[in-house]
Amino acid sequence: MKQLLIIRGVPGAGKSSLALGLDADLVCSEDDYWTSRDGSYHFDPMTRAAAFTVMFEAAEFGIYKHARRIVIATAALSVTTPDWNALIRLARSRGYTVFCLVLQRPTSHPPSVHGLSDAEMERFRREMEHGLEVTL
Repeated sequence: MKQLLIIRGVPGAGKSSLALGLDADLVCSEDDYWTSRDGSYHFDPMTRAAAFTVMFEAAEFGIYKHARRIVIATAALSVTTPDWNALIRLARSRGYTVFCLVLQRPTSHPPSVHGLSDAEMERFRREMEHGLEVTL
């Protein structure tokens, strides 16, 4: 069975760690855009749109190549936008079962590796709570 797993959560919730621990043929994340070949991470909020584009293109490529399991790790607040709906429709049309998981980040965790302030993290948490509706 082919699967598309979408893992959502606030920055630092463990999305990438979980995704890498799954038996996936392809793991896509907007973090890939900000990670250099040497593994260093350089988050830039001004390039989020480009990061999402790269993530979506990688997932589409995996779907067209018939990857058995594709995992997308994202801090997207909602997966009901036209881009997400198109990706989900494409996956389903190619025989994929689509799952959406939401990870929560306890407030006792260390500071975000993404360099976000406590206020920014709180905004993400509030918006994530209200953006749980997923149209699959």
